[in-house]
Amino acid sequence: MLAMLRESREDALRERRDLFMLAALAYTWTHLEAQPKPGHDITAILAWNVEDLENTPDFIIDRNRNFLQQGELYHAEANVLRLAYRRLRRLVGPAREGWADTGRFAPGMARATVFTSLEPCPMCHASIHMAGVPRGYFCLEDPWLRDPQSHELRVKLPQEYYGKHLELIESRLPACLEARKLIWTLVDSGQTRLTKILADRGEELFKPAYERLTEAPVRVENAMLRAQLLLAVGKPWQALSRRQDERLVDMATALTR
Repeated sequence: MLAMLRESREDALRERRDLFMLAALAYTWTHLEAQPKPGHDITAILAWNVEDLENTPDFIIDRNRNFLQQGELYHAEANVLRLAYRRLRRLVGPAREGWADTGRFAPGMARATVFTSLEPCPMCHASIHMAGVPRGYFCLEDPWLRDPQSHELRVKLPQEYYGKHLELIESRLPACLEARKLIWTLVDSGQTRLTKILADRGEELFKPAYERLTEAPVRVENAMLRAQLLLAVGKPWQALSRRQDERLVDMATALTR
């Protein structure tokens, strides 16, 4: 009986992580038209208390904004971290006089998980690590960071330093495996510019994840989360009415009141 309960919990957690990854890809697709071409169509989500199945995780979602901000440091992961610190400052309050008490944010970041549509670059990897986020999941491999033949990382970034540990996990979600395969096929054919691949093949890469997010059945523990993710992703009403799922419609309606 205990083993069955453990297995059920693991299945619910796996589904929850998959929902966040699907949402990252779906957000990229629903915002393709707003992204200047060619641009980095990348999305990141920072979520708190993902493993607490008794509650729906709070989360922040954002995308790459280099073009909009006219700079090179506005990557999706960096943007959600900035938003997270802004939120934590409101919750924790101002620093004490004298020493810059940045450690007061550590408990909040230690409960966070990052989900990103593209594996973090070295800058974002270091930022996530230094923020104290212990775990992250990514979908697409970045050909610029990997050997074109073996697909292994050419730059091995440490998992632990400054007393902090970051475990970065490659998602095995079917939508990620399919998108990964397409990108490497295009790279092997001579299309080496990732920005152009994401811009030109964005619908093919990301739309299946949106359809999966809107149509796949979910466990009761994750029903509210899926409704909230649909609202964050955009275009939820068409999907919900198409599925004729009255329970999800009621949830999404309650969230907008």
